[in-house]
Amino acid sequence: MQLTKKQIPNVLTVIRIIMAVVVLGLLIGVYVIWQEGRGPHESLQTKLLYASMIIFVCACLTDMIDGLLARKFKWISDFGKIWDPLADKILINIVFIAFSALHLVPWYLTALIISRDVIVDGMKMYASSKNKVIAADIFGKLKTIFQMFGIIVVFVFICAALSCDALFNSDHLLIWAILTNVHAERFIDIVFNGWGYYVILNGLIFVATFFSIFSGINYIIKINKLVKKSAS
Repeated sequence: MQLTKKQIPNVLTVIRIIMAVVVLGLLIGVYVIWQEGRGPHESLQTKLLYASMIIFVCACLTDMIDGLLARKFKWISDFGKIWDPLADKILINIVFIAFSALHLVPWYLTALIISRDVIVDGMKMYASSKNKVIAADIFGKLKTIFQMFGIIVVFVFICAALSCDALFNSDHLLIWAILTNVHAERFIDIVFNGWGYYVILNGLIFVATFFSIFSGINYIIKINKLVKKSAS
């Protein structure tokens, strides 16, 4: 089958899903090494984290490019309306789960974000069964943007710590706290005496969570109205 220009955004969406699977594999490797504690595999862990960050950023760029192409040239399809936001969710939620397992992002934020996605996607599937396609709105897009930038901030922060071996000073090694299973609360006290670290590392993710919940409620209202209207 010959590829047409109109299919380029859809191809980029499929590539983003493949990248998400690769990021998952790399972060599983990071988690396995992290479970071992400080040891001979630390350099490999650093490489895996850098590779994860680079592939994640490239995947985010494919999202930006396919969105620009779709809007500029009107290369919009039902496949893109459904799979473009779904590809973003697969990519983002994979990283959130890995970050929570590594004690970098609180589990309750990850749980809120994933729960919202499951509910909204379930509603969208229901609407689709009624021949109604719900495209992403501005609040959903803002949620995705803040999630992507928030994840990149965490990646940069941790990769910098791994590369420098100490983000602040030799007495308080950031990476020691992360890689030796120190509890998150104790780690926060060591580095920033409380909320400083928490806000810097997760500030954008808190904003993304707000937009996630708000957009989720907005989607549910829109879908309910659309389905009721078609039924009447």
